[in-house]
Amino acid sequence: MPYCFLQAAVARPLLSLVFGAKWQAAIPLVEILSIGLAFDAVSWVAGALLQARGEFRRSLIYSCVFSPIFFGMVTLGALYFSGLGVAVAVSVFYVAFAPIYSYRVFLKMGVSLGEVAAIYLSPVAFAAVAALLAAFLGGLVPWGDLARTVVIGTAGSIIYLVLVWLFAPSIFHQLIARIRAMRPFSIRRVAVTGEA
Repeated sequence: MPYCFLQAAVARPLLSLVFGAKWQAAIPLVEILSIGLAFDAVSWVAGALLQARGEFRRSLIYSCVFSPIFFGMVTLGALYFSGLGVAVAVSVFYVAFAPIYSYRVFLKMGVSLGEVAAIYLSPVAFAAVAALLAAFLGGLVPWGDLARTVVIGTAGSIIYLVLVWLFAPSIFHQLIARIRAMRPFSIRRVAVTGEA
C-alpha cells in the first residue's frame, strides 16, 4: 500500500528523468493506476487464500461476477474519456470492488467487515499522508528530477514508518520483526557464530 502511493508521488519526477518530455502525457495515468494498484494488491492475499484452500470453483464464480463489471467500466472509460478514462475506470474498480472481494473471501474464516475495513483504512490514510508530504518536500528540491525522486522515495518511506510507529505500534513491531527475519541466513550465522 505505501509503495503504490509513493509510486504515484514519484511518477512525475521519475518519468521526466527517464523519458524527458516524451512521456509527459502518461504521468497522470501512472499516478491514477498506482492508487488503484494499492487496493488491488491487498486482494491478492484473498486470491492466494482461495487457491490455497482449493476453492477454484469459488474463484471462478468471483471472476465471472467481477470481470463483466471491470470490462464494462473500462469500455465506458475508453469510449468517453480515452486513456485517462481507462485509468480512472481501472482504479475506481479496484478501490470499490477489491475490498468487497477480500471481505467475501475472509468472511468464511469469521473475519468481520470491520476487520477487513481496517486492512484498508489505516494503511490508505498513512500512505496518502506520507505520499502527499513527500511530494510536497520533493517539490521544494531545486536540484532536478533525480534529487526529487530520491527525496520523495526516502521521505515518503520514513514518514510512513513514523506514522505507523505513532498510530499502529503493534503493526510497526511486526514490520520490524519481518525486516529482521529477511536478512540472509549467512549474515545471521556469521553474526551468531562468527563463521565466515
